[in-house]
Amino acid sequence: MTELILAFLPILVIIALLILILTQGYVKAPPDHAYIISGIRKEPRVLIGRAQNPVL
Repeated sequence: MTELILAFLPILVIIALLILILTQGYVKAPPDHAYIISGIRKEPRVLIGRAQNPVL
């Protein structure tokens, strides 16, 4: 039983990290706010009153 848990532990850690990265990159702007999202891309994005995941 312990060997089975240790065999799947790296896979579970990778899945947990992917979920953490995706949830931390999610941005939601209320209808009366605007967010400017900058990063790797050359042009910054302006997010006005909607949700977006800027990581993807």
